[in-house]
This record gives sequence, structure tokens and C-alpha cells, in this order.
Amino acid sequence: MAARSALHEGANPEAKPSVKLGDRPSESFQRVLGACSLVIQLLIFCGGYYLWPSLVPVPKARDFDTKAVYTLRCLLPPLLALAFAIVKVAMMRFLGYAKNPMGKDELIQKDKNFLQNTLEQLALFLLTVGAVMTYLEGEEMRLIPLHSFTFFIGRILYRLGYPDYRIVGFFMTVFPSAVLGGLTVYFMFTRGFDS
Repeated sequence: MAARSALHEGANPEAKPSVKLGDRPSESFQRVLGACSLVIQLLIFCGGYYLWPSLVPVPKARDFDTKAVYTLRCLLPPLLALAFAIVKVAMMRFLGYAKNPMGKDELIQKDKNFLQNTLEQLALFLLTVGAVMTYLEGEEMRLIPLHSFTFFIGRILYRLGYPDYRIVGFFMTVFPSAVLGGLTVYFMFTRGFDS
């Protein structure tokens, strides 16, 4: 206690600290984080698209069955994110950290919110991956594992930053779904429905 008072001896008692631990970040700071997340996303997509072939080979065949099997195999990272969320909630409930697992206990509410958001994002991601997979051919299939990996990293960052700094993980989760959805619409008009 003496060390604390010595540190604040010369400080103005009426001056308020600019940032206190536990304060929510400002809206402008969250916008900057969101913009940084989008820039990082673009770098990952551009760099990953050209570096990915050496990491995960794409199928040579163009038939639907081969593309579907490849896509399903690449969905392991997003499913691991969901499994992580389920295990986290289960641990809180079954190990007794939450007094009432069905209540609004703040200790378990974060994990329940994370699980619900992960389910919502995963449903959107699976639909967009399934739709765009029908249009992708050859080397374009690199997008599937790249987006799956980005989704997984985004979910981890979302949980680590929850609730105050979740915007980075949120953008890393939503952006792949938005890109794949946009590509699907683009391919519908350029390649048609019978490709």
C-alpha cells in the first residue's frame, strides 16, 4: 500500500485516469481494429491463395463428388472451433463453475454467447462453402481450405477478445462467408446455373 501511495504522491487528486482497466474500447478504436482486421484478411487471402498449393493440394478432377469430398475434408477447422465452444460450455456446466447452469450467471454467459455465435457463423459459412463449391474448378478450390483456416483463427480471436475486442475475430469469421457468398452470386451470373 505504501508503494501505491508513493507512486501517486505528486499526482493531482482531481485528475481522472484516461483509461481504466476494464473500460470498453472507444467506438473509433473498434473501427480501427475492424479496418486492421480487413487488411490482414486481404493479405492472408492474397498471400495464401498463391502459397497454399504447397500446403494443401487441390483435387485434379472436376466432378461434383470429388469437389464435395474435398470440401467436407476441409471443414475440419471450423468444426474444431465449434467443438472447442461446446467443450468450454460443458466444462463450465459439469465441473460446477457455474452455480446454476441454466441461469444468467456471467461466468457461463460468455461461453454460451460464444457457442451460440459460433453456431450461427458456422451455419452461414457451411451454406456459402456448399454453394460456391459447386462453381469452383481446379485451382480455385484453394479458396475452401484457406477460408476454413481463416474461420478457425477468427473464432479463436473472437473468443480471446470477447467481449470488448471481439471485432477482429468477428470480421475474420464473417469476411470469408461474405467473400464466398459474393463469389457465388458472381458465378451465378457469369457461369450460369448449368456449370
